[in-house]
Formats: sequence, structure tokens, C-alpha cells
Amino acid sequence: MKNYQNTLYFFLLVFIMSCTVNKNFNTKYSNTNLGKYLAASYSVQNGDSAFASSILTNNIDYSKDTKLVELAFFSKIINGEFESAKKLKENYPNLLDKSSFSLIPEIAIYLKNQNYKKASQLINISSDLPGFKNLNQKIDNIIIVLSSPKKGELKDIFNQIDNQDIYDLLIFENIFEISESKFFDNLSKKYQTEINNFLISGYLFRKELFQKKNYLIDKLHHDFDKKNIYLNFNSEENIFKNKPSFLLLISSYLTEIALRNSQNKNIPSSYLKMLLEMSNYIYPRLEFSNYYLAKIFTQENNTELAVKKLELISDNSFAYLPSLLNKYKIYNKINQKKSKAILDVMLEKFSDNTSVQYELADYYRKTQQCSKAIDIYNKILKVEKDNYRFKFYKASCLEKLNLWEESKNVFNDIISNNKDPYALNYLSYSMTIRNENLDLALQLINEALKKEPNNGYFLDTLGWVQYKRKEYKLAVKNLQRAVSIQPNSSEIMDHLGDCYYKMGRKKEAFYEWNRALVFDADDNLKQKIKEKIKLYETN
Repeated sequence: MKNYQNTLYFFLLVFIMSCTVNKNFNTKYSNTNLGKYLAASYSVQNGDSAFASSILTNNIDYSKDTKLVELAFFSKIINGEFESAKKLKENYPNLLDKSSFSLIPEIAIYLKNQNYKKASQLINISSDLPGFKNLNQKIDNIIIVLSSPKKGELKDIFNQIDNQDIYDLLIFENIFEISESKFFDNLSKKYQTEINNFLISGYLFRKELFQKKNYLIDKLHHDFDKKNIYLNFNSEENIFKNKPSFLLLISSYLTEIALRNSQNKNIPSSYLKMLLEMSNYIYPRLEFSNYYLAKIFTQENNTELAVKKLELISDNSFAYLPSLLNKYKIYNKINQKKSKAILDVMLEKFSDNTSVQYELADYYRKTQQCSKAIDIYNKILKVEKDNYRFKFYKASCLEKLNLWEESKNVFNDIISNNKDPYALNYLSYSMTIRNENLDLALQLINEALKKEPNNGYFLDTLGWVQYKRKEYKLAVKNLQRAVSIQPNSSEIMDHLGDCYYKMGRKKEAFYEWNRALVFDADDNLKQKIKEKIKLYETN
């Protein structure tokens, strides 16, 4: 049995391949095995194992190409096509029997078919894979419960389990009574993922302790609609309400393994996708798997696949609101019409949710409706008094409304509590454009740069403070650094152009101003630069 790091190497290798092909590769070339390999590996490298799997069909003769069959096999298990992967392995057994990953299709199929004994045997062989040793312990406990020993024997087995968790309790649920207060005291001391919180809440609901222990719902991220979850926990659609089936527990545990391992930088996202697809395959009604898969795809900038996963989540799922928020953020960057439509849906169904309120406020802020945004920030801050992010955006809106003294007070409050570098930068820049206390402005931006010395926007603020202080040589140096870090920022180019002009470097000034016009300048900045160019060209 190989160490899992050796078998994970293939996953990592695929992701760092320096392929230069794309999905529109030459048709004739793509019909060769090499062409398929390059196209598929490029797709997997970019997080699209579904496209890779579609290229590498079961109709290809892999007998003389080990790398190609490995890539086909791995792309299928990453994409959740376990039955297709099993068939591929059956056709080429000598090429796909060298790693723990080769057993994944059979493990997934045996678990789905509730053949726990055969699944346990294979999981034990693959126990070097992250989380599989613990998974096998859960499966073995299920096998013990299904064998129907005496309750006393089951109680002894349960008490001997090290580091008991909610899965151990639910496997043995209704077999015997346990010391609930002691058990939940131990659980409350440990970090629980969102999926665990739902399982724990379901158990408490069944034991009529739900109201007493509703703090578990409160611990959920504010992307979840906590009020709606609590009020609708008794609904028929809630899969956590009744005693969970073993399939639900196994599916949940695979999601739990993926969430825990997502914090480990040495484990590639392809492995997490495989775990979540196993969860999907075994118990499709657990829609959280698709939600977490979408988060991975979003992080990889594969928005098309992320949206596909999010659209699989039904509107009666507790993951529905988080899925809408994720879709909204995706479309907010690429399709304003669709993002606004999603925002309207969220406001209709979840208007009181903090995350929805934040997105609405952000929409108002970005569409120059700052007064409306401030009303929402004030409402949120009555409940979340120490939420400095909302304080920051409130202060920025106040500044845009020329309520400068109020804005400055809020920024100073943020800075006094946590020295947030972005608050330091914003306050410094706002003071500089008003020519207000440039010595303090310089001190503030230097504080920000101690925390993020290579932040291009912070360096721009420093350069602009120095420009206002007539320290042009220092200003040029820092603005040049800022442009090199943020090469598409029209505002930084504009500042550098101003500084060049003050130093008599007119050609360089006009070059920067004209360059700024073709990058990310908004209409106001473009107009300002055009007027400046017209004025100075006559001098």
C-alpha cells in the first residue's frame, strides 16, 4: 500500500502541467491520443474534469497509453462518474491497480448499494487517503449496529470510541441512552462544520431539546437564513429532521472530510471534488455537496461549472440562500442584469438576512445611492456593533456624501479598535485630497504599509501624500512601484502623470495620462484627464 502522498502526486502533476492547448484545439490533432491527452490535461488543470471526461470516452483504446487511461480514470472519479470509471478499470485492470485511488469507484458503488462489508474491506486498503481511516471506523460501526447485538454490547462499543462525534451518536441513536449534557458539552468545545451543526440540531430536535440548544443554528455563517431554518426545521423537506439513514450519514461524513481537508494546502482541490462527488452520488438529496463544489469552482474562476452546481440546489434546501448569494457574486462580475434579478429574488424571500442586506447596501453604494446604503449599514450595526467591514463601507459612503467629519469619526473608531490597514489607507487618502494634516496622513499610510508593504493601492496613496507635500522624487518612486503592482489602474497612472508633469517630465506625463484613458478609468476620471491633456498641450 502506497503512502497517499505518492498517489496524490498525479493529481498535483495534472494541475501544474504547462499545457498551452485549449478547448478549441485543431480537430485533426484532437483525434490523436496525444491531442486528447493535452486537451484533457489542460481541462483538468483548469478545474474542468467534466470536459476532460467527455474527451476521454470509454470507446478509446487505452491499451498502449498508460498515461491516457490514468488521466481518463482520474478525470471520471473527480467528476463523480464512478460507474464509468469502474467500467474503464475493468477494461484495463493491469493499468489501474497501482494506487489507493483505483478502488474509489467500487467504494462509492458499494456504499450507495449499502454493501457496507465490501466497502469497508476496500476502504481499509485505501486508508492512506486523507480521512478514509476515520470513514472506515464509521462504516464498521454501521456494520456492528446492523448485526443486531445486544444493547449492552453496543453501549460498551460506543463508550470505547475515541473522540466521539455526532456521527458516532447518530449511528447508535435509539439503541441506548447516553449522558446528553456531557456529550454536548464536549461537542460545544470543538469546532463544528456547517453540516455537523445541522446533524446535531436534528438530533436535538428529535429529543425535544431544539429550543434549548438553538445556539447551534446561531453559529452558522450569516449566509444561511438562520431565522428561516429555525422556523422551518419541522418541515417535511428538511432531511435532518428525522433519524438520518446510514446513507445520509455517510454522505455527510464525506462532505465533512472534504471541509476539514480544505484547510490543508498540501491536498489538491481535485481530491476535495472527488469526496464531494462521492457524497453527491451516495445521497443526492444532501445538496450541500453541490454548494461546496461550487465554492471550489468559484475559487478556481470556473464560473460556468460553479453556476451549474448551484442551480442543482432546490429552493427548499437550507443551502438555497447561500447558493443564491454565491450566484449573485458570480454574476455581479459578468452579468449585471442577471445579478440584479437574483438580488430581487433574495429580497423577496430573505429580506431580513444580514448577507442579503449587505449585498443590497453594496448595490446601493456602487450605484451612487449612498444614503440608502447608510440606512442599511446602520440597521445592521445595531445588531453587529463590532462589524468593522460594515463600519468601513458606512464611512466610505459618508465621505462620498461629503459628510466628512462623520466619516472621519467612523474611520478613527475602526482604526482605534483593530488598526485595519484599509481603513488607514482610506482615511489617509481622503485627508490628502482635502490637503488636511498631511503629516498625519503620511503617518497613517505608513502604518498601513507596515502590514501590507506590497499593496499597490497603498503605495499610490503614499505617493500622492508625498506629491501633495511636494516631495516629487519620493512620490515618483512609490507611484512607479504602485503601477508595476497594479498595471491596469488608471487612477495610479493619472497620479504618476501629474507627478511627472510637476518634475518637468512632460512627455512621460502625457504618456501616462493617455495610457490611463484605455484602462479602467470611469467616465469622471476620463473627462478629468482629457481636460488636463487639452489644457497642458497648449502650454
